[in-house]
Amino acid sequence: VAMKTVNVHEAKTNFSSLLAKLEADSETIVICRNGEPVADLVPHQRATLTNLRPVWIRPCFWPTMAICKVF
Repeated sequence: VAMKTVNVHEAKTNFSSLLAKLEADSETIVICRNGEPVADLVPHQRATLTNLRPVWIRPCFWPTMAICKVF
């Protein structure tokens, strides 16, 4: 996989074409400011059953007073 480097101004000006290049070539693009890398523009990877992680969701508790005030 090749890596192209662009500056922030070029990335902003040509964002649509950079996205098209990502879609066509799956190429990673490094965005730089003053010659220093600040961000990577990478192709999206869809979630599959093999790369999902378990997530803990904290239960939501309704305060009893709030429910009583509705009635």
